[in-house]
Amino acid sequence: MKKALQMTRDGFTLIELMIVVAIIGILATIAVPQYNKFVAKSKQVEAKIGLGSIYTAEKSFQTENSSFTSCLGSIGVARDGSKFYYTIGFGAGGPALNSCGPGLGGLSCGAYQWTSTINAAGTTVFANSATATCTDVVNATYFIASLADGGGAVPTQAAGLVPPTLTTLTNALFTVSAAGIVNSKSGKTDQWTIDSTNGLVNSTSGI
Repeated sequence: MKKALQMTRDGFTLIELMIVVAIIGILATIAVPQYNKFVAKSKQVEAKIGLGSIYTAEKSFQTENSSFTSCLGSIGVARDGSKFYYTIGFGAGGPALNSCGPGLGGLSCGAYQWTSTINAAGTTVFANSATATCTDVVNATYFIASLADGGGAVPTQAAGLVPPTLTTLTNALFTVSAAGIVNSKSGKTDQWTIDSTNGLVNSTSGI
């Protein structure tokens, strides 16, 4: 009976505890990076949805106006919520980029309307119109949530976030970008693009 009582008072040995701790450490080493990757993949949905909404808005706008535009806020592009991991939109180029507009193009891509007149020779001539509200929209170093017409406070850009760049924008073609840091462990900027053919591309590996 005394021996049985003694056995019930015994606990784990130090070696057993060390083995358990080692196993937990190995599992954590394997699981944590995989968890971070899983979370990063889930955040990438934001970029896909945001770029998809821009594609739909641009194609609708182009059907009616015979041109694409960098003025996203004025063609109905907006984002719901208050916390975003990506900046999405057009970057370098700005309203002075003159490759948009109906007809032969050559007008400001920062416009979302173009007026037309017929000159003395009977030729239809287009001119820029309604460009004033596009300044912040083209400079997509900000979150699109701040880019609704009428202005408003511009949220602080995420630390180290690289803004999207304008790779293509004419009256017939566009490529719009998304950039964000979704995995702080990798420190990489996740880059996505979508173009006027609905080609969605992720140019960053190892996220």
